Amino acid sequence: MEIAVSLLSDEQFSPKYKYPSINLQHIKRLSTDFGIIQFASNDLPDRSSAYTIDDNARALIALTRNFQLTGYLEDLHLINTYLIFILSCQ
Repeated sequence: MEIAVSLLSDEQFSPKYKYPSINLQHIKRLSTDFGIIQFASNDLPDRSSAYTIDDNARALIALTRNFQLTGYLEDLHLINTYLIFILSCQ
């Protein structure tokens, strides 16, 4: 048991994860000044579909988290858009 613990705690055996960079282009493509559109056909927004509170809430979470991680000020516009949509639904 001690051998296994010493091997597993050894730096050469600890996994090294490399996460891909965050890409929010699809979320931004689906977003309008009103909120995020519910559906897309491949990478194009399906403007005949509706806006939903759950999709806007998820988009709000994603952009807020991205802003926390990166500090990108351009995220604030979409964060505000999603918040206004959610407030208008209430």
